[in-house]
Amino acid sequence: MNLHRLYVLDFRLESSRALDLEPGWIAFTGPNGCGKTNLLDAIHFLCLGRSYFTRQDTQLVRFGQRGFRIEGHFQAQNSEGHPLQEAQVTVVYKPGTPKELALDDVPYKRLSEHLGKFPAVMVTPGDLVLIEGGSTERRKWLDMMLAQVDPDYVGRLLRRDHFLGQRNALLKAVGPYGQPDPELLALYDQELTLCHEAIHHSRCQWLADFEPHLQTYYTEMAGPSEPVELRYLSDWEAHRVPDQRPALRKELEAGLTLWGTQRDDVEFILKGQSVKRYASQGQHKSLVLALKLAQCRFFRQMGRPFVYLLVDDVFEKLDQGRLQGLTKAMQALTLEGTRVFLTDTDQVRVQDLMSSCHQPCQIIPLIP
Repeated sequence: MNLHRLYVLDFRLESSRALDLEPGWIAFTGPNGCGKTNLLDAIHFLCLGRSYFTRQDTQLVRFGQRGFRIEGHFQAQNSEGHPLQEAQVTVVYKPGTPKELALDDVPYKRLSEHLGKFPAVMVTPGDLVLIEGGSTERRKWLDMMLAQVDPDYVGRLLRRDHFLGQRNALLKAVGPYGQPDPELLALYDQELTLCHEAIHHSRCQWLADFEPHLQTYYTEMAGPSEPVELRYLSDWEAHRVPDQRPALRKELEAGLTLWGTQRDDVEFILKGQSVKRYASQGQHKSLVLALKLAQCRFFRQMGRPFVYLLVDDVFEKLDQGRLQGLTKAMQALTLEGTRVFLTDTDQVRVQDLMSSCHQPCQIIPLIP
């Protein structure tokens, strides 16, 4: 489905902007501060019901305004270019009230119902945190990807987090020298065990399906001499049986549950070594790009007919080899149903790149 019209009102720095978008790639160009990233984030919001950069919607309201509105008109076409289906996605937010996400003017009862209808992948220079940051960033990335292909996965996460919060509150309330109600604790443990088992299974399946795509794209970015692997780091296998879990006394001292999938991590391995510890910055960049491209391919493998790839200001951060590899990979994904939106500070660089690879692209210059 093509996004052919975008309307943004009082979102981030945008006061009001309406754009008619052509088929093919779309490039927003202009100097820093002109609103390029705002538009990509608006598209991300339409697709996933949230900003890529923050969970605090109040931070996205243009200064001095009472809320924001984002509206996108999507259209599916047949092979001859004739329209088959129309869809309108609208986001309305006013501080102090829940945001409203609607499809064809029908609001969702739960925002999670929208996930997977318009799958999207965002690429930004800040994504190096996936490699260099802590486990929380990698779990967020993994969970958001799985949430877009498995509606039940979201429910499992919400249920796990609910009972995890209840269990942690009980541990804190009792304190290191108390004794929690054994029946209540057993109830929480039973519910959490079911959730952890399902989440662990989904993540293991994801690893098996996703890793070959990552290997393919990393080879395109960096060449065949650097085999890459994914390792799912989880203590769930060791903690399935209650007797093998950390002692309750340790949990009471910490005031936290010390077992379960909320502690999982993903490790990236290159030539047998940890990427985070031993790889170069160039290898980090290649791996991040491969991760994002592999996500697009993964969504297609899972039956999604289209994917939105949002590439924010990464061209100038890449050497010529990685830039050519990225462009070639994006073109191949386009043939499979990926819709590419990108930003760049240099309009001439985009024009030259699109001309050299014969890629149709609508370039939209933005003025601060």
